[in-house]
Amino acid sequence: ARLGRFEGNVFHGHLRFGTYTLGGNFPKATDQNVADNGYNTNKNLCTGFDNTGITRGFPSVFHHHLDYDSVFVGHYSAGDLQHNGHYSSDNNNLIYWKESKAMED
Repeated sequence: ARLGRFEGNVFHGHLRFGTYTLGGNFPKATDQNVADNGYNTNKNLCTGFDNTGITRGFPSVFHHHLDYDSVFVGHYSAGDLQHNGHYSSDNNNLIYWKESKAMED
């Protein structure tokens, strides 16, 4: 499913992660909408690829986040996520990613 709006957050002084997404986060273009209370009605759209092998990725952005005085900033497994205007300072790892994919257009 799509990720919500992430803008202008400040994370500091964490013993582990500042900005961090749990689990594998690969946002997808689905039929999720307000009329269905945010649910996906077509579960086939939740897969990572369509029948022809084309990815269902949906670009998402973290806008203007500030991370400082933490250990890690980032994700273990995530794709189609952009950190736009992100500032990271005095962290052990300024940005951390183990697994990703090419960004969707």
